[in-house]
Amino acid sequence: MRGNAFIYSDRLDKEFLNSLYEEDTEYATIVFEQFLHSYKKQVEEIEDSFVKGDLQIFRQKIHKMKPTFSFVGLTQLTEKAAQLEKNCSLLTEIEGITTLYIDFTNTIQLMIPVIEAEYKRLKSQP
Repeated sequence: MRGNAFIYSDRLDKEFLNSLYEEDTEYATIVFEQFLHSYKKQVEEIEDSFVKGDLQIFRQKIHKMKPTFSFVGLTQLTEKAAQLEKNCSLLTEIEGITTLYIDFTNTIQLMIPVIEAEYKRLKSQP
């Protein structure tokens, strides 16, 4: 544990991150790094199931990835994933979630640079 008072980006859920990691920026750095190494494959799997129209696999992939967003302060994406997962249970055709899915993927694309920058800041902590 490094014990520095790290201030997370305002674009992330600072309160959640502070409660999760307290002052353990070393652990936070590891989690951010793991997220950055794994998110692309998971997003590709989600995209693949969406394109194929496989609502059940799509729901499973969203469910699997959902908690990882919170670990890097993207609680708004956790909420969007939960809504996608819920909607999958209510629908029979994947087209019914297109608008929500597009919003979800756009938010991921907007937030990845924020996560990358936060990871670099965490990693540079003394």
